[in-house]
Amino acid sequence: MKEQIARVVFVLLGFLPLAVGWFLDYLIMRDPYTFPRAASILLGIGMLLIWFFLGLISKKFIKSAREAVLLLNAVAILMIALHAVQHFIVGAYFNNIVGLATQNFSLPMIALTRVLTTPMSFLVVSLFNMSFIGFGLMLLASGLGRAVGERQE
Repeated sequence: MKEQIARVVFVLLGFLPLAVGWFLDYLIMRDPYTFPRAASILLGIGMLLIWFFLGLISKKFIKSAREAVLLLNAVAILMIALHAVQHFIVGAYFNNIVGLATQNFSLPMIALTRVLTTPMSFLVVSLFNMSFIGFGLMLLASGLGRAVGERQE
């Protein structure tokens, strides 16, 4: 029973970047100069640290490392899939809550991924590419956290 509840909690924690993205979007829309770029980069680093920590503590609640990482990133997988449909198939972002959700989910990581990919800026020219890199970083952070958690025991 404890592990079943933990599974649900880890999936729900996967919505955290969306909540942060909605708040960040609100700040930017209210006043574009409210949230400076440096703070956005720190926010991305903070998200990665949270994902690392969640991966680290997942050992206590979920036995399988693969399952823990996938549950924590299930929402991200859904968002990147919806983002890919909009980017590659539709050719435009949906003008509804789904389109906004996929963009706002990626928002906390965008400034960090942009800085990290500046040397490759000729390759990374789309929101989708930066979102995909951000997703990869979150997946990596949670996986590393889980690996560290398993080594501690």
